[in-house]
Amino acid sequence: MKSNQTHLRILLGVFLLAIVAAAATCTRVKTRPVEKQVVVLGFDGADPDLLAKWMKEGKLPNLQRLAETGAFRPLGTTNPPESPVAWATFATGLNPGGTGIFDFLKRDPKTYLPELSLVSREKPEFLFDLIPIKPPKVTNLRGGTPFYRAAADAGYKTTVIRMPLEFPPSTLPGGKLWSGLGVPDLRGTWGTFFYFGTDLTQWDVGDTEFGGKLVRLEAHDNLAKAEIEGPVDPTADQFRRISVPVAFRLTPAEDAVAIELSGRTETVAERKWSDWYHVKFRVTPFLSVSGTCRFFVLQTAPDLRIYMSAINIDPESPLIPVTSPESFAEDLVRQHGLMKTLGWWHDTWALNEEKIDEDVFLEDTFRTMDQQARITVEELKNDPPSLLVSVFTATDSVSHMFYRLLDPEHPRYDPELAARHGDAIQQSYMRMDRIVGEVLAAMRPGGTLLIVSDHGFHSWRKGFNTNTWLVENG
Repeated sequence: MKSNQTHLRILLGVFLLAIVAAAATCTRVKTRPVEKQVVVLGFDGADPDLLAKWMKEGKLPNLQRLAETGAFRPLGTTNPPESPVAWATFATGLNPGGTGIFDFLKRDPKTYLPELSLVSREKPEFLFDLIPIKPPKVTNLRGGTPFYRAAADAGYKTTVIRMPLEFPPSTLPGGKLWSGLGVPDLRGTWGTFFYFGTDLTQWDVGDTEFGGKLVRLEAHDNLAKAEIEGPVDPTADQFRRISVPVAFRLTPAEDAVAIELSGRTETVAERKWSDWYHVKFRVTPFLSVSGTCRFFVLQTAPDLRIYMSAINIDPESPLIPVTSPESFAEDLVRQHGLMKTLGWWHDTWALNEEKIDEDVFLEDTFRTMDQQARITVEELKNDPPSLLVSVFTATDSVSHMFYRLLDPEHPRYDPELAARHGDAIQQSYMRMDRIVGEVLAAMRPGGTLLIVSDHGFHSWRKGFNTNTWLVENG
């Protein structure tokens, strides 16, 4: 009887595999040979006036050559001219009424509190708060069919890198996609940074206005311990976050800190970055979720001050896939090392809160930009597609943080800082130009290169918060 049951299980397994294989065969799209290439490079926030100015000055030779041999035209953008709104229209050809994307945020009509407008989320379910019986579900709220999906459906081999509003990632038949803007951190936010410091008082700790977590350190015998608050516990009746311990062990003679987290210790010198840490948060005895983060030692004395990046979804063990197919992320890590998966790639929040300085921000931003450039070029060289789309966001983030240094009338203009970093935006554009040159060299002869932006940029000197005014004066 046992033998018969075994044979029955094998036959059922073969039968199910045959059904799956048949279904896959029916839906598989035959990929056409790669003959001519179309490459679309997106640079968020790239402004046509600044481009024209720096091309004229000879700072952007590759873009200048393209403008002379092709076309360079300012185009209109969406209303409102915000990144998610414009990139949704770029992808689908629909206006915001068709995409359903009108802003970064929307309000909950029940509570009037803001929430992310790009995706909807459903919590996982557990049996006896122990055994997962339903995984978390995330739904992309962008309407319409993106052009790269249409190309893939038509059999053109397609690769899409860091595409905004592509989370969860769409399945491209025969293609690859890496999600960009819209991917949260493991805490479910746009990217919560952590700042650990002995300089903080008990009144300083907690959440910052711009998306950070301040944690007070007390050092005893050169050792300081703290907790890292990670994802929300989906099994708890009341809101609480799952935490893991972290320890910072000072070595004053070397101006360095040994950082102990999740079974790994690395000694990091002052003003240096750590490598990536894998961090596991235990949800139940049977389930853990994995994230990645890294540290920057801002100062070892007289105060110990340490910045920690947002906890990224682990590309090698994602709670929810950030690439399609999921193996694409593993391939990227194997070829290029660990990378950020967070949609809001550059930590403007920490610089806004003045918990990191401009040097740290630019080092991290340009390193991240360079990594994406390498990935883009290597995809063109080693696995050339018919259509490649790669969207860079450093030009936007640097403009947000440094345009004030181009405007002497700005209330936050600082002449000393302008002398040091007044060329930061220009540096991001020069990197853009270098990337364009590298992509041109990697493309097949006779291909088409399109370079687009979602909106331009200008100085922003003042803001008025209507809701705050109504609360204070209504």
